[in-house]
Amino acid sequence: MISEAVRSGYVTKFVADNFDKNASASATVSDVENNWSKLSKAVRNAASDGTLKEPINLRGLKEIKTLAQIQKDELVSLLLPDRRQG
Repeated sequence: MISEAVRSGYVTKFVADNFDKNASASATVSDVENNWSKLSKAVRNAASDGTLKEPINLRGLKEIKTLAQIQKDELVSLLLPDRRQG
């Protein structure tokens, strides 16, 4: 199961705020992979300061990274459902 961070929209907001909106789907996933520690730290900070509400499954972040490695297009459609690779 994907983490509460994804279900609450936190990861989508992080991606939308921090990555190039005109990039291709694969470039966006590369950005997620290359900025993994920044994303992980941002979600952990949101969890600790109360911005991201419980229940939080931080293990889900690892699941997102695994999905990025296995099925990049599926990850992008999960994080940014309104962006389709064309």
